Amino acid sequence: MRYNAGDSMPLGPISYHMSYTLLALTNAAGGPIRMRLTLLGELLSDVEAKAAGMKGGQKDELIGKLGEVKNDLGYLERQYEPILDYNVHTYGKSGEFDVAMREIRTTLASLIESYNLCSREDIEGAAMPSPAARRREE
Repeated sequence: MRYNAGDSMPLGPISYHMSYTLLALTNAAGGPIRMRLTLLGELLSDVEAKAAGMKGGQKDELIGKLGEVKNDLGYLERQYEPILDYNVHTYGKSGEFDVAMREIRTTLASLIESYNLCSREDIEGAAMPSPAARRREE
């Protein structure tokens, strides 16, 4: 899908990447903490990139809301230990990571929706299999 400079939504290639990352994060539910932290970081950077391209009060408002998310994610990244992904005896701390990561994902998804940062077409395009994958299924 093509977007015009006059469109009300600040869309572009980042919107597709954001959509793909959001889907990858959804598909990674229950996966390794390190991978989900990395995907959350990617999603946060995509939203920050979209915010940087905005103008006026919306930009300042969105950047302000992203500050707390960035701090929370940074804290989790600093507290992460590889043993959390490999040892069943760390389930308590791993569970706390799951709760915190879910809250961050919910916040980012809400901001993407509230600020109209990607379109339905972006999500559909990111979810669509590649032409090679479609041929294999035929």
